[in-house]
Amino acid sequence: MRTIATLVVGILMFFGGLASGVLLPTMMTSNTTFGVQETWDFTNVTSAEGANGWIAITVNNTGIVPVTFVKASVNLVAQSTSPSLPLTLQPNTGTVLNITMNVDYVQYDIRVYTSRGNHSEIQWTPTFTFMATEQLKITNVQFGPAQTMITITMMNTGTSPVTITEIHINNGVNLLSAQFTILANNQTTQSVTYTWINGAQYEVEIRSSKGNQFTYTVTAPS
Repeated sequence: MRTIATLVVGILMFFGGLASGVLLPTMMTSNTTFGVQETWDFTNVTSAEGANGWIAITVNNTGIVPVTFVKASVNLVAQSTSPSLPLTLQPNTGTVLNITMNVDYVQYDIRVYTSRGNHSEIQWTPTFTFMATEQLKITNVQFGPAQTMITITMMNTGTSPVTITEIHINNGVNLLSAQFTILANNQTTQSVTYTWINGAQYEVEIRSSKGNQFTYTVTAPS
């Protein structure tokens, strides 16, 4: 009987030690996020066109672990964002990354990178609505002293910025040295060097970055 009891105890000790040895590696894995894949998505991209345009990217953390975004790029060129990166999103939360840049009617490769070295990308082309149509009005033209300067007053009567790239008089050469942007419902003046003649009629033509043309006909003082 004693021999049988000793044998039973030995068997129990053997299996008990074997069980402890199998469970030990599991007990060492204390970090529950280790090896869990981070997941996120783009849900929306919007923009405003022009030299002072912007692209807004909505990103959402759709996983179960935090995701830290460290870089955003457009056409493989790193961009500054607002809010600035790095930025960490907790699970089931999202944010909008705003990028200020020149935006045109072309396709863009937009990418967002994480601290783990992962990235996602989207090929996106802006589409602009009728509400963004440029509306510019030339409200006044003044002929400067010494008959060598003309000053033009312009009003943006639309709902989107207008970038002026060229100014022509009587179909002549471009007289604008540097382009500028007029915000919606704003007015500005621009002077150009041009030799004018008393009593002559002049057609002032302003061209925008979108290729739109705005004209105004005026007669110089006698």
